[in-house]
Amino acid sequence: MRVLIVEHFPSLRTIVRRKLNSMNLFADIDEATGVETAWTYLQSNPYDLVVCDLTLSDMSGLELIKRCRTTDGYRFISFIMMGNEADAHGMASALGEWEANDYIVKPFSLGTLESRTLRVLERAGYTDEKLYKQIRLLKEAGRIDDALNLINREEVQNRLNMARWINLKGECLAMAGQQEAAIETFERAIAMCDLMIAAYKNCAHVNVQLGKIEDAIVLLKAAEQISPTDTDRSLQLGELLLKKGSIDECRAHFARLRSRNRSYGKDTAIDKRIADLFVRHDLQRDAETIYADILDNDGDIENYNALGITYRRQGKYREAEECYRKALMEHPDHPTLYYNLAVLCFAQNNRSEAAKYAKKALQLDPEYSLARHLLKRIESSSPASP
Repeated sequence: MRVLIVEHFPSLRTIVRRKLNSMNLFADIDEATGVETAWTYLQSNPYDLVVCDLTLSDMSGLELIKRCRTTDGYRFISFIMMGNEADAHGMASALGEWEANDYIVKPFSLGTLESRTLRVLERAGYTDEKLYKQIRLLKEAGRIDDALNLINREEVQNRLNMARWINLKGECLAMAGQQEAAIETFERAIAMCDLMIAAYKNCAHVNVQLGKIEDAIVLLKAAEQISPTDTDRSLQLGELLLKKGSIDECRAHFARLRSRNRSYGKDTAIDKRIADLFVRHDLQRDAETIYADILDNDGDIENYNALGITYRRQGKYREAEECYRKALMEHPDHPTLYYNLAVLCFAQNNRSEAAKYAKKALQLDPEYSLARHLLKRIESSSPASP
């Protein structure tokens, strides 16, 4: 068998590796410090088990199990997640949202690592009778605490496993078009085990299909309270708040999401998605603020264009022009900047300047159909603005 250890601390990687090696179960043991390196390993080799920390060198370990669970060919790899006792949110998401096979709280003993590893690997052929005999032997040997701990853990695991089955039934019902029955089934899964975050998400999705936006919001809020760790889920909740008209609540929610995202580095992808949602709901000032922040870290041409467009839509023509001209200093031969300057001038009824910039865009890119269409509108003396 082959196992992959994903842990950013070298000392802990060494400890885990030595213990797994001593079990004489694994022919190959590989190591990675972050999600991207681990994903490269996974794409190159078949693994029977991944032992993964929640906190890695590049991003949360939840991103790795999420990527596996949502990618064909990797969905059923066994995962043991590791994390600190304080990270209850991460534990909830690992178990109830992305179906980790087990979760170990640090610091842990080598005996715990061994027993959990054996448990995960054996679960496919692990019958209730075998488990019952094991617990009875512990009791008869006077190891009452060990017996009770195993019973208590198995009770939780059984509830979670049953909730997964019920959730799967709800997914089938939803695909069959039986939405009301699916909602009832998802609610049963949640009642069976309140860590079953996947059931909250699925139930919210079906409620959205039925136009029950408020019910979907309640479900996603509950999932966020259990574990605010999944960006896509958080973005969906924010979008539903916008659809409901709860603008201030959405702003506060997205502020928390952006703060959480910044704790993992300067990746601006999430900020861009939030700004795009604000633009689509005609909240240009909110989008403007975010794009201005993005440009502090990422001078990409698309960010300049997006900020300039939000300025223009608010009638802030001077600010839009300054934005485009600043972008031209870094990207002097980009046709989209000249096109947007042409749109800006046309919006102010300055047709000569608009035509000049549209022609410049076409000079740089003769196939630029938007610029050609705009130039025709300018030259046709149409009073309509773009």
